[in-house]
Amino acid sequence: VPDIQATEMVERSDSFAPEGVSFNDLRTLVVDDSQTNRKLLRRLLTSRGHKCDEADDGLVAVEYAKKAIHEGREYDLIVMDYKMPRMDG
Repeated sequence: VPDIQATEMVERSDSFAPEGVSFNDLRTLVVDDSQTNRKLLRRLLTSRGHKCDEADDGLVAVEYAKKAIHEGREYDLIVMDYKMPRMDG
């Protein structure tokens, strides 16, 4: 697997999709205790047309995900840090 920078990966995201599937306009949840990381991912994702919500820990993310499911607006993608206070990814 070639070493690809995150921005290149996002720019080429549709090339990884099965035929007939698009990764455009995804509803995403970014979960990280680092505000800088959330900001970076939000900018990267929204620049590609995705909708982006943020949570600063796993417990908040679980509540956001539950609420989204209850409202019929499930997330297409959840990007979560694996080591955070209170609840890890």
